[in-house]
Amino acid sequence: MAVVTKPNPPTGRRRGRYPDAFRRDVSALVIDQHRSVADVAKELGLVEQTVYNWVRQARIDRGEREGLTTEEREELSQLRREVKRLTMERDLLKRSVAFWVKELDREPLPARACHEGRRVPGRSGRPSSRGLDLGVLRLEDQGGCRAE
Repeated sequence: MAVVTKPNPPTGRRRGRYPDAFRRDVSALVIDQHRSVADVAKELGLVEQTVYNWVRQARIDRGEREGLTTEEREELSQLRREVKRLTMERDLLKRSVAFWVKELDREPLPARACHEGRRVPGRSGRPSSRGLDLGVLRLEDQGGCRAE
């Protein structure tokens, strides 16, 4: 006797999102027409929890319930994305500065004389009027020595 097995459904697969107008209409059926969530979900072939979530959010948006409105949720997610991007940029700059400092420490720079009798590092990187220019980061000579 042959055993029939059903293929496993792909894991992590989600259905597409429902349009906002459809969500509003379904929520209105429950809120305005005083129908139960289970009844509307069964009639439209939706999962009850999904309809319940839409109704809950619609009540928050209408001011009938406490919570974050849809606009506030969108703004919050946009701000979180921006914080994530800025954090990544900051970390990249930190790593690049650490790399350049390590590179400069590894190879000693030639020294040049200063008019005050002190020795200051010579220039490397791109030529500039004073200090070291690494493109993004510019280290200035703070010692008061003038380039001659």
